[in-house]
Amino acid sequence: MVGEEDVARANVRIAAEIECLTYGPGGVAEWAGPPKKNGKLLEEPVNLLRAAADQVVVAGKPPPVGAGDGDGSTISLWKRGLPLLLWRCPVCLTDDTLVHNRPWFRAQSLECGACGTRWTVRREYGKDFRLKVVEGPPDLVDLDMALTTWYDEMKRDFELSPITASGLDLEPGEELYLRTGGVKLVPYRSNPLFGDWTGREPPKDRVLRRSEAGQYGSLGVGELLMTNRRMVWEGPKRGLDFWLEHVTDVTLRLFFQMKINYEATPYRFEFTEDSGLKWLTYLATMVQQPALGVGRQVTLSRY
Repeated sequence: MVGEEDVARANVRIAAEIECLTYGPGGVAEWAGPPKKNGKLLEEPVNLLRAAADQVVVAGKPPPVGAGDGDGSTISLWKRGLPLLLWRCPVCLTDDTLVHNRPWFRAQSLECGACGTRWTVRREYGKDFRLKVVEGPPDLVDLDMALTTWYDEMKRDFELSPITASGLDLEPGEELYLRTGGVKLVPYRSNPLFGDWTGREPPKDRVLRRSEAGQYGSLGVGELLMTNRRMVWEGPKRGLDFWLEHVTDVTLRLFFQMKINYEATPYRFEFTEDSGLKWLTYLATMVQQPALGVGRQVTLSRY
């Protein structure tokens, strides 16, 4: 009889084989390459990043990464480049402040509008992107690391930070963490929300039948907010509250599609103004605790 330990060992072996097939015999570490500073290999770049924290000066937060040049235009989500992955600055840890500059005839760069740190961006054939600090805290200048390593640093010691909750009625002890506009809510067409459903909490016991696969329908485009207790979608005709203790699965696809299972019922959120990876990170951080409280584990995309 196959037990949980057998399954766990098999999963570890499968993951190792997939990593080898994807990145080569050396895995992600060899594909990404070691961190360097002034051309020399570094053993512990993590300590260097945190040690430089007192050298960071954070200015007023600039417009979000989707903002255009002040003419009312916005940058398409797909044209934002690296900020889809690095949704917060790994140096000053401020959300939505990085801009990826990709001129035609000059080197690419990444810049933080909050702390002023600037990186050059280059691609090594068959390897990960490399980001080298050329402006910023003195201890970080010339620090050259793979994009993968910068991403790991961005996530390390991640903590939730509440924001002002204007326009949203919060319960006692409830705090707002994220909000964005331009989010399309896409359930399956068989969902009672397309019928005479009137409650703010969406259906959660509607099991999808195999014959319904791929039959999505849109409830429109609205604003999505996330608190420590729920996700709130305010659409053109109705508002819905997705309580976190009922979220059983969170899956991200292509940075802009986030699917959740609300108990047994699937819902898809399609982003046009914000990185779905950021929302996955926040949501994953918040749904784990309520699930553990009732002895349940939430299935999550890797992030």
